[in-house]
Amino acid sequence: MVSRQAIWSKKRYAEDSEFRKRLVARAHGRYRAHKDEITESLRERYRADPEYRERKRKRGRRISDDLYDALFARQGGVCAICKQKHHGRLHADHCHWTGKLRGLLCPKCNLSLGLHDDDTDRLLAAVAYLVASRCDIGSADVGAITTEIAERSRRRLEALLRTAFASRPSRSERASSRHGATSQLNQFARQRD
Repeated sequence: MVSRQAIWSKKRYAEDSEFRKRLVARAHGRYRAHKDEITESLRERYRADPEYRERKRKRGRRISDDLYDALFARQGGVCAICKQKHHGRLHADHCHWTGKLRGLLCPKCNLSLGLHDDDTDRLLAAVAYLVASRCDIGSADVGAITTEIAERSRRRLEALLRTAFASRPSRSERASSRHGATSQLNQFARQRD
């Protein structure tokens, strides 16, 4: 049973910004004063308590260890986008429309996709912005620059797609997944129309 004090405190926390600021400041102050002990306590709990350790590991990835290890090995231990090794765990990236796991990304690449809402038009606009900022558009022929950029981008995209499809799961692995690639493309096309 929840005490009246706890109910009152939660209500006051939600309604009174000064009360909320004082509690947050107190918690931050306590953490700063005892940071080393708190960190060591959490590390010890992680080492000693298998349930806590498994809960923390699953919260970070939300996929099984076997699936993570298989994807990690398939990608060669690097981010699927930037191909860089990351000192920590790679993030499990998934499609927000279908829920399908796409691969493992470093935090920067995962965040950039999320900030662009997985929108390819926005990402292409960002690429155009970066390329345009490197060219002196005022004195150049925009059509020629566009053609050059399009051709360079086409070649690069083709090479990246070849690499991505080479590391794709086999037919049997795809058949065991929730959706095949064709149905996902059809669903994507329907949603975009």
